[in-house]
Amino acid sequence: MSEKIYHVLIIDDEPDIREVMVSILKEHQKSLRVYEAKDGVEALSKIKNQQFDLIITDLHMPKMGGKELLQEMKTIHKDFRPKSFLVASGHVDGDILKEAKGAVSILKKPYSAETLVKYVDVILSASEQKPKKQIAAPVKKNLNVEFINPFIEAALEVLEIMCGTEAEKDFVFVKDDNETLGDISGLIAINSDKCVGSMAITFPEDVYLKVVSNMLGEEYTEINEENKDGVAEICNQIFGNAKAKLNQQGVFLDMTIPTIISGSKHTINHNVKDAKILGVYFKTDFGTFVIECVVVDKV
Repeated sequence: MSEKIYHVLIIDDEPDIREVMVSILKEHQKSLRVYEAKDGVEALSKIKNQQFDLIITDLHMPKMGGKELLQEMKTIHKDFRPKSFLVASGHVDGDILKEAKGAVSILKKPYSAETLVKYVDVILSASEQKPKKQIAAPVKKNLNVEFINPFIEAALEVLEIMCGTEAEKDFVFVKDDNETLGDISGLIAINSDKCVGSMAITFPEDVYLKVVSNMLGEEYTEINEENKDGVAEICNQIFGNAKAKLNQQGVFLDMTIPTIISGSKHTINHNVKDAKILGVYFKTDFGTFVIECVVVDKV
């Protein structure tokens, strides 16, 4: 099987910055085809003629900046619309996550070459497949515990890379109810030809505010409409990272769209009813968060 080729477009009005980014990405992964544009106008003309797997864009540029380009994506035909966006900027507001048709991640300047390639790897892994509509199937209620380890590893990597947050696995637990002890959750369905389930990540408000502030490069003091989408992006990146790990084990998951649940002691309705839920507590320097995973075999 031939290696998949990914097409990446770098948009920045500084030619030196573009040259360095192109060099870093080409050296890192031979399967990348890297293109350049000096502003949003030039980028838009390229996007209308070729589908890119990833757009890496600055925000402040002449003629058309990154935010305006993201808004223009709503007018692009789905056959040419980029799958993912990485906004690389020194200052990004939370609304940027809502601007585009596609997944939007944030990379705060300045950043290292190692950080850039890690972001690109995580994002491309998460965008491997388009979301598919879930089809109900009979299931056996035996919990498949092998799924939790890839999600644990993915959570640690994504929190460090995307959110600048070092976390450590604390302890594992099993529960059979939908109650949470957090204030905001991202939930995503898990589906393959052999199994079905879901994964959720839940944060207390104070921990989420630290994580999303690190992620977006702006200090937040409350959960609001501006920063809620951050939990969905974290959930999506964890799922994509874990999916790539499971692919190597011969388990192929469908990509699905995460949903957001918020409110004090809210409940999570997992994709499988009446099944045991496996959870993992993680600890950080500023508090704990939880990942729950329930995966059962199809009949």
